[in-house]
Amino acid sequence: MPPHRKPPFRADHVGSLLRPKSLLGAREQRARNEISAAELKQRDGETELKPPGPVVTGKLGLPPGGIFVEDFKFLASVVAGGITPKITVPSPSTMHFRGGRTANDAYAYPDIGEFYTDLARVYAQEVRAFADAGCRYLQIDEVNFAFLCDPKLRAEVRTTIGEEPDRLPHMYAALINASVATRPADACISAAAMR
Repeated sequence: MPPHRKPPFRADHVGSLLRPKSLLGAREQRARNEISAAELKQRDGETELKPPGPVVTGKLGLPPGGIFVEDFKFLASVVAGGITPKITVPSPSTMHFRGGRTANDAYAYPDIGEFYTDLARVYAQEVRAFADAGCRYLQIDEVNFAFLCDPKLRAEVRTTIGEEPDRLPHMYAALINASVATRPADACISAAAMR
């Protein structure tokens, strides 16, 4: 296989493209209630100005068929010419970073360590389901590592979710490693962080 068709590829886009001024203006208008959510969606394709963080209300489990596995199967069905299809998923840290302990039901997870164990298990099951569907290139977007370099976000981590920011990269790296530990030997896993 030619080098440019074999993963990992030399460059991958991570994060959002910058919005043009007209869309930024529309989002500002929506924030001031000058336009409706429907009008913003018509212009921008989105209505949420700030994405909601996940909230865990019970024990974690993988739904039948996986989470993004059908998306990968569709992608693989339309890729031609020997090009390796790749799917990108959010890092397991997204289930913790914005809400911390308060976003995880204390009844379902009285011990937060059990939450991390279940989270890694569910991700590992999804990685296995991708492999079973033929996926050999998976990218995990780990944007929270970069966020933890920002003094404002580090302060927010301390005050909002009650975590020590220096501890989180180690915990998040352990989650990623546990999530991909049983991947097939011929699968390429890359972790991408925003720069």
